[in-house]
Amino acid sequence: MELTKATELALSLMDKHNLSSWGFYMDNAKRRFGCCHYNTRSISLSKELVQANSEDRVKMTILHEIAHALVGHGNGHNRIWKNKCLEIGGDGNRCYTTDNTNTIKGKWQYNCINCGRIVHRHRKIRKQLACGRCCKKYNNNKWSLDYLLVPYKFNCKKIT
Repeated sequence: MELTKATELALSLMDKHNLSSWGFYMDNAKRRFGCCHYNTRSISLSKELVQANSEDRVKMTILHEIAHALVGHGNGHNRIWKNKCLEIGGDGNRCYTTDNTNTIKGKWQYNCINCGRIVHRHRKIRKQLACGRCCKKYNNNKWSLDYLLVPYKFNCKKIT
């Protein structure tokens, strides 16, 4: 969706739900689609995720954040928030999934030396990280060098 159309949609929906005193802006987030900032009384959306998704998906995210603004900080994604989100026309989903939302792949790719899974990151890893899936499955959810993530350019073989 185009950024100008998304901004217009957000402002009109915020006005419709009596949030005209709140601000709206686009941010540079890569992993979170939207955010409700209670302290500054503003709502933001990710530029890149807006551009990568449909108008309907963007609208659901805007309504999600409007529901947060309407129910207040202490409600998170509880029943009160969900009911409000459904009431104003949202889908009531807590977070987006890769099934219904186009995501942005990270600039940096890493490979698990155990399972071979490729992990995308938006920032270069500066310390040793392990594959969360393998640590959970094979090591009682504890970090181990056996499941290290290495830069994808290396030719990694699956360890049996």
